[in-house]
Amino acid sequence: MDPYERIAALYDCEHADFDDDIRFYLHALQPGSVLEIGTGTGRVARALATAGYQVRAIDPSEAMLLRARAVAGSAPGVRFENGALPELRLNQKFENVILSLNTLWHVADPTAQLQALRAVHGALAPGGLLYLDLTNPLSMADRGANGQVRERYRGLCGDSVLLVQSAAWDDEANQILTLHLSFDRVSENGTVDRTLTALRLRYLYRSEVELMLAAGELRVRAVFGSYDMESYGGGSSNLIVVAARD
Repeated sequence: MDPYERIAALYDCEHADFDDDIRFYLHALQPGSVLEIGTGTGRVARALATAGYQVRAIDPSEAMLLRARAVAGSAPGVRFENGALPELRLNQKFENVILSLNTLWHVADPTAQLQALRAVHGALAPGGLLYLDLTNPLSMADRGANGQVRERYRGLCGDSVLLVQSAAWDDEANQILTLHLSFDRVSENGTVDRTLTALRLRYLYRSEVELMLAAGELRVRAVFGSYDMESYGGGSSNLIVVAARD
């Protein structure tokens, strides 16, 4: 079952004002083509295409891709298609591959995560770079959670107010984070339209990521703790790894 089937438009509202990662990619990407794996509704892909990159953007959710194509229209420079890790097999090599916003966490098994990175190796041209954007599990908001509810977003979505909340369970022994998400659209007259979904994610620590990359024949070039390219530390918000195919 696709957890994003009913929330694609709501996901767009939640992330509409977020562009910190886009600014990072525009600064860090090398010249050449871009493959974005886990494009969602195409927020990053559209921005990169607007900046002049040729972007191939894939996602396993047809609902998210429908939204991405509808928002992009006939914009040149970006191509959206269905695809998923770790089964990804493409007939093209790329100078840049992006796994944005915890895409690798959605592959919720360590063996499959390693297979996913090997698939990325196969998609990279020699000298190509992988940009792996992960939340730092040492500082994530749901660390140690046992059903706690927190507000993730509150803002306008069309003519309604959107409230996004999550209840989280953190299985620290297996590095599995389970999220039950509720998206409440509150109309002007106070009517609430609620949409529910759930995610099962496997988070990774820095050393594990680096070992997986090495096993996937990818060499770590840099590790950052934020989109501003700050040094990574235990309290960093992000674990952003740039790795190369030699």
